[in-house]
Amino acid sequence: MANPREFDGKRVQVAGYVVSQMETWGIFHSEADRREGGFKRGIWLETYGTPYAQLAEAYAVVEGTYDATSCGHLGMWSGTIRDITRLEPLPPEAGGAPTKASANND
Repeated sequence: MANPREFDGKRVQVAGYVVSQMETWGIFHSEADRREGGFKRGIWLETYGTPYAQLAEAYAVVEGTYDATSCGHLGMWSGTIRDITRLEPLPPEAGGAPTKASANND
């Protein structure tokens, strides 16, 4: 996000590469950014208590409220998206190319 303060407290819709692993639950611009850029290139996704399926690793769209002052787990991220109302994988025809998607159907 180029100007994080501009979006602070606002509802956002972001598409990118979502990773859900221990201590890494965020969205990045691309899979390469995730591998090469470190956490500061990603946005922490606060999903506690949400009904959404968790993706292991996949391109997805996320909608929620952006918080530029909260930098996620251990303060290592560029911001946080909370109050998430949508988190779903993107189909390949939409540029999603989900690679390791798995749904948690609890």
